[in-house]
Amino acid sequence: MNAFAGKTFGQSLDFLVERFGAREALVFGARRWTFEEVRAEVKRASARLSTLGLSPGDKVVIWLDNRPEF
Repeated sequence: MNAFAGKTFGQSLDFLVERFGAREALVFGARRWTFEEVRAEVKRASARLSTLGLSPGDKVVIWLDNRPEF
């Protein structure tokens, strides 16, 4: 069974944080993020987007290299 089927990105991230929390989720060069830190970054980015008038369900396009900011 796919635990992510039918879930939003946020719901999937919450699931991963509940399951893995302080474990390492992302490594880029010497920098490392836990699942909790990744979720905190996502929440900060969401808050910034909402200041632009974006709401849940709006579409946003980004084009970045394969980096943690993506």
